[in-house]
Amino acid sequence: MSLAKSIVIGLAALSLSAQLVAATSTANERDDILASCKTQAWMPAGQTGCPCIADKAVKELTPKQREWLIVSGKADPEALAVVEAGMTPDDMLGVGIFVAQNSMNCKP
Repeated sequence: MSLAKSIVIGLAALSLSAQLVAATSTANERDDILASCKTQAWMPAGQTGCPCIADKAVKELTPKQREWLIVSGKADPEALAVVEAGMTPDDMLGVGIFVAQNSMNCKP
């Protein structure tokens, strides 16, 4: 096998590996957002709307915004403060708009 062919095969394997890691990470994030959503008493969509919110969050929000959704469902104000410190006002506004719109759109 030529060196060029070996390199191409190696790069293809790396690309596939990266895609699998990203897919697993997204699935884990979705599950974490779903679990967090179910702890939010203020979520108008209720627990039955949480799968819809989790699906939309992984598609529409930035990683920082998704992290905020996950951490906000845990009883850890220090962790939430750390996440919020790394967010811009636009990040926070985006989460607020997302939650407001999808709490209504995802109602069963």
